[in-house]
Amino acid sequence: MTQEVVLIAGAGPVGLTAAHRIARHRVPVRIIDLAEAPTQLSKALVVWRRTLQVLDGSIGFERFLAAGHEARKVSFSARGKSIGTIDLKSKQHELPAGVFIPQSETERILIEALEAQQIPVERNTRLVDFIPDSEGVTCQLEGPEGTEQVRCSWLIGCDGAHSTVRHGLKIDFPGEAVDRRWILGDVEIDTEWDLHETMLGNGAGGLCGLFPVGPNRWRIIAD
Repeated sequence: MTQEVVLIAGAGPVGLTAAHRIARHRVPVRIIDLAEAPTQLSKALVVWRRTLQVLDGSIGFERFLAAGHEARKVSFSARGKSIGTIDLKSKQHELPAGVFIPQSETERILIEALEAQQIPVERNTRLVDFIPDSEGVTCQLEGPEGTEQVRCSWLIGCDGAHSTVRHGLKIDFPGEAVDRRWILGDVEIDTEWDLHETMLGNGAGGLCGLFPVGPNRWRIIAD
């Protein structure tokens, strides 16, 4: 049984951010993840202004901009004709409305911030079970060195849609499936387009959206 800490299950952007913010208050924290390495995929593709604002005191927004592209406008079209544009820039804010940045880069920046705080992400480690009580939580972990029992002051579940924490607490996941099928892909397009613009169109075949990932690389979503 180890000393009491805040244990975070899941080292995606949410878990990494939670660990970073908690550690800034000099609270002992551990963060675990079942994956053996950070994602190499683009996945969540935008970091919005409110998140940049929360992190800006310790991770300057310029670090995200250096790895991505400022979101400046959204263009709409219907059957090949432009019908409008939303300008995302604001003179009232120094921070951008958002940054188009692959999740792999977002995680890299957050992991570097944690490493500067001397907090490693414990890989190949999963939360097997936990027992909460009035004073904290007793957690059973399984990792490269075998099983471990940890006494936690808090357990934070950032472990995704199939969360062990949510299932263990029997918390419902309300909602329903949307009866539509979508195609999503990151593709290389041999055309110079504005990397600060999202394009959304509606045509005879349905909806289509294009989101910049990087030079000549775009996320395409179509129904």
